[in-house]
Amino acid sequence: MKTFKMISFHIFDEDKLREIHVESGLAINKEDQKGTWLLELFTDRDYYDLFRQLQQSTQDLRVQIVITHAMNDPAFFCVHIRGIKQLDGKISLLLEGRLDRGRNDYSYLLLKDLVEQGATGEELLHRFQEKLRTKPKLQKA
Repeated sequence: MKTFKMISFHIFDEDKLREIHVESGLAINKEDQKGTWLLELFTDRDYYDLFRQLQQSTQDLRVQIVITHAMNDPAFFCVHIRGIKQLDGKISLLLEGRLDRGRNDYSYLLLKDLVEQGATGEELLHRFQEKLRTKPKLQKA
């Protein structure tokens, strides 16, 4: 198994990203035949109801995380919530799923955001390249 420090965590909500504050987190590649990953996230108690509701849903949750360094490209996962524990005003989440190599929603959402801001032509290309390098947070849900 390989373990990576989680820097940021976002949930896809329709076509927007919802940022979830990360107190501490790990992404663990189990390196099994199924390509399973475990994501463990320690965050604010304020998110308990949201994650409890998502846990009861039968649909997989699409998430985006950045590991190791903030400048790294985001990784996309399809996960389900295996457990939620409340600890001293915080919650600990355990998610399990697979890396979604076929999607690059960040680029799509970034481009959509720039177009909605009115960027076109060379300005659009320049701003898109710059923002791909700096990886700013996109519109929150």
